[in-house]
Amino acid sequence: MGPNQAVSVEWDAPRLMSDAASEVGNGIYQLPVGSDHCETEQPLRITVDGVAVDSVLTGSFGCAPVDATRSVLTTDPLNGQTTSDRTITVRGTIQDQCALPAFGRMATFSSTLGLVVAPPPSADPEGKIQADYQSTSAGTGTASLTVEGAALGPVPVQRDPVFVDPHQVTERGAAVTQAPALQQKLYGRSPDASSPGVFAGAENCHDRV
Repeated sequence: MGPNQAVSVEWDAPRLMSDAASEVGNGIYQLPVGSDHCETEQPLRITVDGVAVDSVLTGSFGCAPVDATRSVLTTDPLNGQTTSDRTITVRGTIQDQCALPAFGRMATFSSTLGLVVAPPPSADPEGKIQADYQSTSAGTGTASLTVEGAALGPVPVQRDPVFVDPHQVTERGAAVTQAPALQQKLYGRSPDASSPGVFAGAENCHDRV
């Protein structure tokens, strides 16, 4: 090619992007090309003065490392607390060191409480991934997410025991479950551990068994 040519690469953002070409010698051009996707052997179609060059070059682009400081791990419920008969959803929003969604990255969930139920193997196109935790036992623990060596979390998770209100059984014929933490809020009292089926607190019509 001769000097003073308009050299460019065909864009296919975000898969393929480029800066303006610069002439570094007589008919020699330098063209920075980049991609937001981690792919190998991507075709690079070059044009000179708007005319496509017959020969097609290829380029390979590696992934920017996952940035744990930009990534976020949350739970649903937000405080990570529920009863042992329900699931806790743990969600990761993953970004790389370029502040872009780290999509397609392999991820592993772990927890000191409960089991992971069918988590997806990698982050979606928006860099998001989630898993549900289930357990038949109560207790407290933590949940974590590891994405290509970057550790997110841990976040606290807690399962309260399921409480069966005997009043619902005797008065309505069906058991309704509540967590002890919710018991005080809903009924203004908590179960008396020394006397099963008896509530501690002020006497009222709902407290009689």
